[in-house]
Amino acid sequence: MALSIGVVAQQYDLSIPTLRYYEEQGLLPFIKRSPAGRREFRQADLDCLCDIECLKKKGMQLKDIKQYIDWRTAGDETLDQRLALIQQRRQMLANEI
Repeated sequence: MALSIGVVAQQYDLSIPTLRYYEEQGLLPFIKRSPAGRREFRQADLDCLCDIECLKKKGMQLKDIKQYIDWRTAGDETLDQRLALIQQRRQMLANEI
C-alpha cells in the first residue's frame, strides 16, 4: 500500500517541503511516482525515513545521513561502515555530555 506525501508528513510530523528536500538530497532515493506524478511512499521508504529521523535526532548532519543511506542501499556488505559511523556519533554525543 502506498501513502501520499501529505499522509506521510502528518504521520511523521514533518512538513511536505522537508520530505521533498530529503528526496532531492538523495535521502529517499527510491520513492515511486504515480501515473499522475504524485509521490507514493512504500514501506521501504518509510523504513528509510525512520532511519533518517532517528539519526537526525541524534544530531547527525544530513551529509553523514546521506552517506549512511547510500551504504544502507548498497546492502549488508556495508554493515561495518554503518556501524562505525553510528559508533563515531555515539562517541561524539558521549563527549558532549
